[in-house]
Amino acid sequence: MPPAQDVAGLKFGRLTALRPDRVPGRHKRWIFQCDCGVQRSIFLAAVKKGDSKSCGCLRAERNRQRSLVHGHSVGYKVTPTRRAYAEAKGRCENRSDPLYEKFGGIGIKMCERWAGSFTAFLGDMGERPPGTILGRLEESGDFEPSNCVWTSKRRPVAYEDVFVTFQGADISLLQLANVHQVNSKQLLTRIKFLGEDADEAIRRLKQVQ
Repeated sequence: MPPAQDVAGLKFGRLTALRPDRVPGRHKRWIFQCDCGVQRSIFLAAVKKGDSKSCGCLRAERNRQRSLVHGHSVGYKVTPTRRAYAEAKGRCENRSDPLYEKFGGIGIKMCERWAGSFTAFLGDMGERPPGTILGRLEESGDFEPSNCVWTSKRRPVAYEDVFVTFQGADISLLQLANVHQVNSKQLLTRIKFLGEDADEAIRRLKQVQ
């Protein structure tokens, strides 16, 4: 007996209904295609109720995310990266934090992407290098990818505190920008967030001057 309802073409979560499963004994199942490209035979009722939202890839992604976060908080030991994240978020959102008045109290916040996900913060900033703190290039700016760097300085961060690799050697971002007469902030953005190496970033910035 075929399914009572024709749901062909309808989408449920990551699953798009293709056709009823005609294999004997599977009359309550449909063939669904997941957004990841995998096709599976799944009970229609489970999909309609929301019990099945993907071919299984969604659960795998969530498990990987939990494993990633767990790796930065094992038992009662929190890694330096997770600690820096928690401290910054607390200063922006926790009114009982001793430094809240200097951050959240004056309107400084953590961007929505980071505030909702340590994994996103880790993906943007990478692991906290030994001996560094989470600094902001603009002290009045928010905690967000374009304004944050790992720095060894506890005073306001300046571009001379940020080092990049250029032609096999580490050099101050400010010095490199001055030598090649490009904008420091634009250079940092291209290297850090667009994934370009210093040579490529400088070349592209000069092209638009």
